[in-house]
Amino acid sequence: MISLGILISISCENTDSLWNGLFGESSSLLDINEGENATRPSEEDIIPPVEAGIIYIRTAEELSAIRNALSKHYVIINDIDMSKIGTIEPIGMDGSPFTGILDGRGKTIRGMNINELKRVQVGLFGNVKGAMIYDLVIEKPHVSGKFIVGALAGQVRDGKIERVFVRDGMINGQKGLGEYKEVSYTGGMVGSISNTLISSCGSQAVVEGTGTEVGGMVGMVSKQSSIINSSASGEVMSEGTAGGLAGVVTGNSSIENSYASVVTKANEDVVGALVGFLNESSIIENSYATKEARGNHYVGGLVGHANNSVIKNCYSVSLLSGGSYSGGFVGANSSAISASYFDLEKSKTQISIGLGRDRDGVYAYSKNDLTGTNKFFEWNFDEIWYWVTVISQSYGTAKVTGSRDSVGGLADYQLDGNISKSYAVGKVTGNARTSGGLLGLQKQGSINASYFDSGSTGQSKGVGVVGGTGTPTGYNTSDLTRTSVLQGWDFTNVWYWLGKGQWPILQWQHEMQQADSTP
Repeated sequence: MISLGILISISCENTDSLWNGLFGESSSLLDINEGENATRPSEEDIIPPVEAGIIYIRTAEELSAIRNALSKHYVIINDIDMSKIGTIEPIGMDGSPFTGILDGRGKTIRGMNINELKRVQVGLFGNVKGAMIYDLVIEKPHVSGKFIVGALAGQVRDGKIERVFVRDGMINGQKGLGEYKEVSYTGGMVGSISNTLISSCGSQAVVEGTGTEVGGMVGMVSKQSSIINSSASGEVMSEGTAGGLAGVVTGNSSIENSYASVVTKANEDVVGALVGFLNESSIIENSYATKEARGNHYVGGLVGHANNSVIKNCYSVSLLSGGSYSGGFVGANSSAISASYFDLEKSKTQISIGLGRDRDGVYAYSKNDLTGTNKFFEWNFDEIWYWVTVISQSYGTAKVTGSRDSVGGLADYQLDGNISKSYAVGKVTGNARTSGGLLGLQKQGSINASYFDSGSTGQSKGVGVVGGTGTPTGYNTSDLTRTSVLQGWDFTNVWYWLGKGQWPILQWQHEMQQADSTP
């Protein structure tokens, strides 16, 4: 079965990123993957030429010393392991924020541990104002704080963050004080941003807030802030008002060309797989959410509660678990929604909007409806969206010959998408470098539980040129001794086992053969 699925990728204007494989299965959904080493200097360039006004950072101690000169221009030139120095204090605080430039040069800060349960504004940077931070990976951070907590920064105002990635994070924020006694403002990357741009970034973390306003990337997005070409994956847990990407988006702020693949859970109300609460003339455009949204009331596959804002060209394939006023797309709505969609099967509901108006702008689809790009009205498939092809539970037996380009027993070229539970047995003849038993050339995408006959195809490798993830297994017919050899295949509903030494056929083919042989 070859299907075209709504695993749609979002193109990024700046592909000079560090994305490649940082987020496992989620990474295939976002087309910003020039590789983790894309912006790294060469190995010989350990000490770069001295540039006027730049301070180079090589060690954990030098990184911590930024607190002594908060307005300077810093460049990280080594990966930094902070796991051996114990807990550290955030750099910058309210009244003395970081105001300089941090160029990560594609380097990684590993094992950062911050435990400041009595302090507000907690992260590598506690408070940032008017600063630029870019080209940095923060790996396995463990960050705990009282209020306004994130791996990179607690609070960022008037700033710019580009190509920063949090990987395998554990972030914990408590409730605030006074008027903030119910909120946590906690995110996988930043706790709170105002008048700030986050672009081409990613956050993979388990984020927990004992209060409200918690997000996979940012807890609170306010005052004309924007998150563009970015994503979050992992898990979010809060008391209430939680979002897979952002807990709250308010004050004429925006989410564009972004997605969340997060299990988002709250004990109380207002939970969205992408955004918890969208408010005050804000907008979500060309974005989507997967995984799950779970809460009490006002639970939505994309947004929990949307008020006086705009949502357009978005979709959700999130599992929904909520009480009253829950919907496959939005829980409660008083905003304008257009050209948007949700998955009937995944959400397990036929209700697009739990409470409110503009249901006409949301369309309910099942997988069988997704037959082509023409189903998505007003969507830009030339510059923004990408249609991903899925090949699943299929096989090829034909002889395939090519003289110049890629040649494969099942497919010649994989730009993206997924090949799963499929096989090829036909003879493959072509350029030795770009030919494979199953696939010729793979630019991106993934291959799962798939096989090729290394005898009949005449190929020793399953993929000619590998550019994605997963490797098909080569078998001879003598290896086909039992069904369990083909791991994860369904021999009850999909495949039919012909016996030892034979590749299986599909159940419907067997049924047709039986019908044809019946007198």
